[in-house]
Amino acid sequence: ALHKPNILIPLSAAASRGDQILNAKSFEKQGFSCVLEEENLSDDSLFQAITQTYHDRQTYISRMEQSELHNAVDTIVDMIESLASN
Repeated sequence: ALHKPNILIPLSAAASRGDQILNAKSFEKQGFSCVLEEENLSDDSLFQAITQTYHDRQTYISRMEQSELHNAVDTIVDMIESLASN
């Protein structure tokens, strides 16, 4: 992972299956991302999110670096190899 602070704006439940909302909320809960709901998106809310994300950028980066999920490709390959050997 690149450990870049980010702002996620998932499609609304009306415009999607809801998986984008679930994924975005998961990243937000882990402290990796700022999430804006599409329904509440405005110039002001986006500006505030950008300002806050920039201000807290080191916190986001630290949380991503400390995560056990930082090498998902290796984790997935290990799982596949483990299952294939059984």
